[in-house]
Amino acid sequence: MKLDLKRRNIQSKYREKINVKKAERQHSAEALFVFSFFILLGFLVFQNYIDW
Repeated sequence: MKLDLKRRNIQSKYREKINVKKAERQHSAEALFVFSFFILLGFLVFQNYIDW
């Protein structure tokens, strides 16, 4: 009984860690997307302002 409870505790902690890692990965992906979007936007505006 005690061992089962311990195992369940460890499993839930492990699951929390995995969820945190997933959330971090998703967050970094979103940040990268926004960053690349702003770079692209800035490049287009920059191109319009300068006559090559």
